[in-house]
Amino acid sequence: KRTPEEFLVATQDLEMLVREASIHGKAAWRQPSDASSPILTLAATLDNGNVADAHLFFPHGHIAPAALAWLDRAFIAGRLPHADVVFKGPVWNFPFYDGSGLFLARCNVTGVTLDYQNGWARIEDLVGQAEFRNQGMTAKFTSARTVGVVLDSADARFVDLKNGELSVRAAVHGDASGALQYLRATPLDSMAEKGFSTAQAKGALSAEVNLFLPFREFDRRRVLVHVNLNDVTLNRVGSTLAATDLTGEADIDGAEVARADIRGRILGGAFQMTAHAPRNRPSTRTQ
Repeated sequence: KRTPEEFLVATQDLEMLVREASIHGKAAWRQPSDASSPILTLAATLDNGNVADAHLFFPHGHIAPAALAWLDRAFIAGRLPHADVVFKGPVWNFPFYDGSGLFLARCNVTGVTLDYQNGWARIEDLVGQAEFRNQGMTAKFTSARTVGVVLDSADARFVDLKNGELSVRAAVHGDASGALQYLRATPLDSMAEKGFSTAQAKGALSAEVNLFLPFREFDRRRVLVHVNLNDVTLNRVGSTLAATDLTGEADIDGAEVARADIRGRILGGAFQMTAHAPRNRPSTRTQ
């Protein structure tokens, strides 16, 4: 339809097939006569998608190259049963920093395998929801597993995909032996001078893990872990001397203990270990 003000193309029966995914929806494209930005109005659903094909739908020109490279390689496998997509606004203004439009895509994912960082064990069987809103992305996962531990929940967020800074917070639980198995398979073992490889442990633990991954300046990445121990036994490989009944909590920054308050037994007597690392000088006290 053409009027003095605009040229309009619209459909109520948009259908597309992209590999395994079927897309259905309706769309309208308005081209103003004054040579200003075209205006797209789109409401669509996507069904039976493959998570490994997600990179085909990313707005490549609006994502930092390093973050785009991570998104392209991170999602190894999984299903995307259903997604809802809305786009409404002037195309030239996307991703709508000025509030002139809305891009919103919400999807459910199941059975996802995530290779989130070289040298770290993959996360498998992820179940959750992801949302792309204008320039950002958020994801919430309700279950998953990796080497030695079980993921209870996790949140991931790109505030602005153009900046390429990913924040992740995860809650995990498992046996201390499984946690050591996981840590041995990460770069943290080398950073800790093989401290995880030379230790043995058993007993219940839970942890909250916070990752900050700035893909443009990856040297600024940070790994923070808060660990809770409940009746854990710990000893060095090959040694009969063990610390038992370990209960308490510790904060680990990278591969260093930043704070700890742990009680237990060793050599037949009770002990308490406290540790605190000030900004300028580490200190540790054991009694």
